[in-house]
Amino acid sequence: TLHSAPGTAARPKMPRNIEIGVSTPTVADLKKHLALATDQWQANFCVVPLAHPRYWRDHRRPRAEQFTRSDLVLDSNAWCRLVVGKLSPWIRLDSADEALRKQSEAAFKQEVAWAAHLNVPAVMLPPVGSDAVNYAHCVNQALLSAPHIQFWVRVPITHPPQSTAE
Repeated sequence: TLHSAPGTAARPKMPRNIEIGVSTPTVADLKKHLALATDQWQANFCVVPLAHPRYWRDHRRPRAEQFTRSDLVLDSNAWCRLVVGKLSPWIRLDSADEALRKQSEAAFKQEVAWAAHLNVPAVMLPPVGSDAVNYAHCVNQALLSAPHIQFWVRVPITHPPQSTAE
């Protein structure tokens, strides 16, 4: 039976699902980090960089070495349940510097493709700047190429400036 206060409609109690994640700038041992986060800290997932933080890609000079860890570090079940990928923080899709913008676009595509390969449920994007035309274009393309992935956009929250004229 449902109980409600007089004059209000009865509503079923809905369970509140809260997902807690742990985000760190680097993860040396992914298996140990996931075990610590999920077992000891009771987190539901970990947010981990998709590319190694020291790996800087130059689209003009292809590199033969890996840009990240092996996909065999975890089984496919762990990748799709416990890991949220985080794009490289240096990516600037709307940079006025054309070389940085092109390098960022290439890295963005490479990291989204890697996330799709890993089958992670979500990818955390770099913060949105004030001019986000190319950012929106790249995210739209990523949504079309990897529709099974959620793209989480970080939006900086700032206090509005105080007005001095009163």
